[in-house]
Amino acid sequence: MGKLLKYEFKKTASYFLYLIIGGLVASGLLLLGLKTFTGDNLEPGLNTVNDTGLIFPITLIVSIVIATAIVICFIFYVVSNYKRDLYNDQSLLKFTLPINGKDFLNSKLINITIWTIILNVTITAGFYFFSKFLIPNLHEAVVKSLRMAMTANEINISHVIFATIIQFLQTIFSFVLLYFSITFTKAVFKNSNSGILWLLVYLAFSIAHSIAAYFINLMVPYRVEFFKRIELVYKSFDMFAQGSPQSVLLSFNLATAILFTVLCIVYYFVTRYMLDNKVDL
Repeated sequence: MGKLLKYEFKKTASYFLYLIIGGLVASGLLLLGLKTFTGDNLEPGLNTVNDTGLIFPITLIVSIVIATAIVICFIFYVVSNYKRDLYNDQSLLKFTLPINGKDFLNSKLINITIWTIILNVTITAGFYFFSKFLIPNLHEAVVKSLRMAMTANEINISHVIFATIIQFLQTIFSFVLLYFSITFTKAVFKNSNSGILWLLVYLAFSIAHSIAAYFINLMVPYRVEFFKRIELVYKSFDMFAQGSPQSVLLSFNLATAILFTVLCIVYYFVTRYMLDNKVDL
């Protein structure tokens, strides 16, 4: 699998490099617009407006357009890279004969996971350092406000890391479900050339998951909360819906988490099985 993963990483490097550059450009434009809007002499905590012209709205719109394009391009590449190699594997076979379902799936998952981390970390770090040097006073005000909010709500960095890990695991589940849907379509509808059939399968499973999660929250209303201390609490659906933002963001339903973890494992191994036995690689 090492050779295949190396090939995957090399093949996607230039594409994701463009996405990273686009994210940094969007961050820089947004911060430059903020700089013209607030001025250089903004004191932390003051809402001083320096410019009421079109520079800030234009940079804001352009930044949003670039950010949206990055998300669309990311999703497109995740889908097209897997789908293209699944339906037309000649490029892979030239480098990795023989190939099996395990190596094929693992290389795709590991590669896209690594690039997801790199993309998010690079753009976040770029935005942080750009703001620190372009508009230091506003940067200090925002950082100070965030620290005060976290202190007031008894949230610390470990809670933020925990929430990030949960979000990361949800992203992995989405990748596995996506690859499962594409492979399922290829294995079951062998003679279909529809480019969106896999999307219908993905949406059907996603809707089923949402319905299942809703009823599980009603039937087993026990949530793991970690914004003050990690604890298992009984919280009905109404109590959860009316809860504070931090209790909603920094918590998850235990039964739903267990179910989705099991489903992720099942989808992974079923996908491997289909790749080895139902799809010609």
